[in-house]
Amino acid sequence: MLKKSWILVFLIAATCWAETKKKRDLSSYTEADLERLYEEWEENDDEKLPEDELPPEKRKPPELDLSKIKANSPEDMLRMAKKGQTLMMFVGLKDVDSEVTTRSFSEKWTSLWQSALYNNHVDCQVFMIEDNRAIFMFKDGAQAFEAKDYLTKQKYVTEKMEEIEEQALRIVGNQLQRVDQLEKLGEMRKKADRKKAAVEAMLRTGVQSQLEGIRTAIAQLNAAPEDVKSVEGSLKTIRERLKPLFHLQDKMLEIRTENARHRQYAAAMSNLKLILNLKEIVAETKQALEENKLLVAHKHIMDLERARDELLLEMHKQGNSSGSDNSKIQGANSIFADVDPLVRKLHENIRYIAARELEMCSNSEEDGPTGVVSALRIVEREERIDRYYIQQNKDAKEKFMPPGRPRQWERIYLENARLVILRDLLAAHDAAVHCFPAKYDIFNRCISEYHKAVQKKIQYLAGTDLDKAELSQLLKWIKLYGSDQLMGHRKLGLDPEAMLKDEPLLTPEAHRKLCDAFIEMSKSDIQFWLERALNLEKNDWYRTIEDDHSELEMDDKKCYYTTLPSTLFSMLRDNFAMGKEIDHTAVAKIVMITFEYFEDFVDKFNDAVRAFRNKHFENRAVIQKYTSIMISIVNNMVTCIESTDKYRQQIRLTLETNTQQERSMMDEVLERADSVREKFAGALSLSISCLRDEIYEDLKTSLEKVVTKDWLYETVRPIGTIDSTIEDYYYDYMHLKPQARAMLTSELQLLIVREYLKAIETRRYVLSSTEERVRFCNVFHKDVDVYARRFDIISKLPDMEDQVPFYSQINKYF
Repeated sequence: MLKKSWILVFLIAATCWAETKKKRDLSSYTEADLERLYEEWEENDDEKLPEDELPPEKRKPPELDLSKIKANSPEDMLRMAKKGQTLMMFVGLKDVDSEVTTRSFSEKWTSLWQSALYNNHVDCQVFMIEDNRAIFMFKDGAQAFEAKDYLTKQKYVTEKMEEIEEQALRIVGNQLQRVDQLEKLGEMRKKADRKKAAVEAMLRTGVQSQLEGIRTAIAQLNAAPEDVKSVEGSLKTIRERLKPLFHLQDKMLEIRTENARHRQYAAAMSNLKLILNLKEIVAETKQALEENKLLVAHKHIMDLERARDELLLEMHKQGNSSGSDNSKIQGANSIFADVDPLVRKLHENIRYIAARELEMCSNSEEDGPTGVVSALRIVEREERIDRYYIQQNKDAKEKFMPPGRPRQWERIYLENARLVILRDLLAAHDAAVHCFPAKYDIFNRCISEYHKAVQKKIQYLAGTDLDKAELSQLLKWIKLYGSDQLMGHRKLGLDPEAMLKDEPLLTPEAHRKLCDAFIEMSKSDIQFWLERALNLEKNDWYRTIEDDHSELEMDDKKCYYTTLPSTLFSMLRDNFAMGKEIDHTAVAKIVMITFEYFEDFVDKFNDAVRAFRNKHFENRAVIQKYTSIMISIVNNMVTCIESTDKYRQQIRLTLETNTQQERSMMDEVLERADSVREKFAGALSLSISCLRDEIYEDLKTSLEKVVTKDWLYETVRPIGTIDSTIEDYYYDYMHLKPQARAMLTSELQLLIVREYLKAIETRRYVLSSTEERVRFCNVFHKDVDVYARRFDIISKLPDMEDQVPFYSQINKYF
């Protein structure tokens, strides 16, 4: 019974110990526990793997045949012992030319050493473990000793094998300082073997993953040619199907003509009622003007003008300037000939109201206020119509402006108001002073009342939500108020500066806010129009891919150009003129902002030019007019540089002042102008390099044949092909501006000379005798004479500088 009790207690204790062991956390295992578990697994592993499936460290080393050993040193013995086994070697690097050794430096040199070893039939793999340390792994350990001899001679290797051996001996010496530590020698060896096996396993895993990636890449590369052929075949099919469409343009000419004529008839039919009742409408309009019904008269005039403008627009869309079309336009104008007198009559009535608006506003019996309101409504309508057509002309490629537009009645109306105010003040100064007693001080009272009324109205308008045009008009009038055209008129004898200092129309803060608001509106407009100009320019470049029959515009000197410079600098001109009318400080700010956006524009423009060049060189057969388009880009950049210089001078004269603050502002604007000029000069150099690359592509094959044996013995004469190619491009270069043509000619000369010098320096052909050297000089003289004649022809073009002496300088050295 006692025996059974002890057995039961033992089983319970064993069960509790097993449960405790089962629930032990893996993170609590120490390195010693893991070593013990590993030894238990090794001892209890009864299943033995085949020799070829064992890890390299478990395989039996190849048996050495002592009878065949011819080793002269321990290293030779070690080399033979490591043959057929994987061996790793650690290599340290140091950049002796720099304080820091970068990873890119180490990768560069280790790859070069790996290539050199491979060329010497030593196969190894390289793994970077630190920025300045690498592992060279050899499948055949015997080859590692050859690699060691090679690497120890390299300049950038810092850790020699001897140093590594010394370091290893030092580590072992530290671990075996006492006698009792020798008993752990077996454990230490096993631990080192396991660490080595773990590192090798990690390296093999890394190599395997790299090999998998390489296999995937090779598979994709193998499939890529098929995909490319498939795409190329599809493109050819599309191109073949599109070829007949280009000939349809000529076949559809009659249909396009009939369609244009049909649009004219449709416009005439839609306005036929107005045309048939033209005389009655004209009579009603005249009667409305006589009865001072201005809104009714203006409505009839707008209807008639709309009908006329629609007909003229359809005729304008045809784009012909033949005599028959001119006669049609004259015929349409003759039908509506009675409209212009009605417009002039309406304008006279509005000017009459503007001249008497104060009297009319106070005369309610004759419907004076109604007349003033009607006149102002008509002025606002006309101003909106003007803005519409101006905006349409900016957006549309084909410009069309109806006869008599823009009328600018708002500007005329404000000018009449200024003249009326000035006339009243002059009357108070010249006549009323003599009629009123001196104590009335009638002139100063009139000035004070006028000033208060204007001040109140200006402050009211400044608080409303104004668009850019309205804000511009308001700021112009504020500036005009204190000038010699109004309150500063010499006959008034006033001091407007002192008056505005005491009682300004607007506070400095309010005026600054208006100017800032105007500048912000100008910013958004500049940004919008620059982006639009760039998109239109790029679309014109790529449009030639679809429409090969489109022609580029030429100036009177037959130089290609586009509207880009005109668009850019008309924007600068408008902003500059508007700023001058608003405020002296606003001019500098607006011009500065415009130049800042110009710099960003040029950067984006350069990116677009590079993209266009790369697109062309992908397949030079796609963009047939690449050279002509690039010539227009070059000419545009020359025009932009010239325009920048012109506006820089104009800005300097406008902003020139004696105050230190404004002078510093002027200097900043001029510096920005110089920066913009440099940007345009960079764009010019880029576009000229694109032209140079184009001709180089055609010359490259021929230039590769110079300074060769065939060239020396004149069995091949590449100079003939080079000369004829330059001659072909010469006819295209006729459309370049002289300045750009001179720059391109110089670039082309440097390109040819560089190719000859490169051929000589790289020893494309080694001259082995005096006879060959003499022959080389003779053939070289012949080539230079051909180049000199060709560039002499180019240099005789109008306004071209002489580029030929450049070759004459070279000729005398050979």
